[in-house]
Amino acid sequence: MHTDDTTLFTTIRTADILDGIVAAVDAARVAAVGNRAWLAAIDTAYGFLIQQDVISFDHVALAIRVESATEPGRFYEANGRCSCSAFTKGAGVCWHRAAGRICVRALEWHEAAELADLANELLADAVADGASWYTADIAALGASARLPSLLAYALEWDAVSAAQRTAFALTA
Repeated sequence: MHTDDTTLFTTIRTADILDGIVAAVDAARVAAVGNRAWLAAIDTAYGFLIQQDVISFDHVALAIRVESATEPGRFYEANGRCSCSAFTKGAGVCWHRAAGRICVRALEWHEAAELADLANELLADAVADGASWYTADIAALGASARLPSLLAYALEWDAVSAAQRTAFALTA
């Protein structure tokens, strides 16, 4: 996979999705039992991911951008394919691809956890207000409808906050 104008990599703080990374790695290891090549790729990907402060990820292409371990300055983008030699020589098995898949699963896990938290909060608020008709199913639907806009707002807020911290640091 190579970069074109439609690729948009953003950074994800590893600490924000660490629980999801661990859950994704555990599930991947179970799925790969008996496949030494994939188990090695998963372990290498996990070791790489937990050492990063941020991960470069394209939410549209569901791809991770990773610098080559053997060729500094060379980057691979992996989402199911990769252009590294291990991928082409190893029947599609490489740690970049494993890292990409782990990130996708970690983000899914993280979003599901946020969705569950929001649904529980909505349900608790409704029950506290005496809305006996408001059920867990309704709360889950409400959370599903509200979460994307809340996440977008949080990302915007984080960007503004970071800009303000930078401006403050420059004036201090």
